[in-house]
Amino acid sequence: PRGEATVYPQVQQELFDYPVRRVAAGSNLIVVIAGYNNRVKKINGAEAGPSVGIAWGAPTAGKIGFEGDARSSTNPKILSMYEGLNLMKVSCGYGHVSFVAVNEAPEEGSAQAVVDKLATLSVLSAVAAPAGKGKAGGKKKAGEVEAKAPAAKKAKK
Repeated sequence: PRGEATVYPQVQQELFDYPVRRVAAGSNLIVVIAGYNNRVKKINGAEAGPSVGIAWGAPTAGKIGFEGDARSSTNPKILSMYEGLNLMKVSCGYGHVSFVAVNEAPEEGSAQAVVDKLATLSVLSAVAAPAGKGKAGGKKKAGEVEAKAPAAKKAKK
């Protein structure tokens, strides 16, 4: 029927060469941490070695790391901004995605490269608000923390 709203689960052929280590699902987003090879070392896939972040869906708060200006993807896409990091865990929710990365730098100098890579990723920053400068309907106390996303665009009302 035309205009059918039901979506059926589908096999994601793009993931066949990536043994999945971890999966997290948010409101409208799925994120996977996977290995690079297709050799199963344990029942749930490769547990050690290089990893890759893969995601698809429509993140609530905007981009997650899709190439270009894409804000969503109906097919799994590699999150290239996390390349070079050994991703161990992932968590998703309504408006967040969090990764835990382990620094296992075997080559000399690559530890600093990982630190530099982490420093370039956008994160939520907490900024102390001055006393009395709160949102309408209430006042903030001195030193109270307000979370702000860097260079966030304001939503149209």
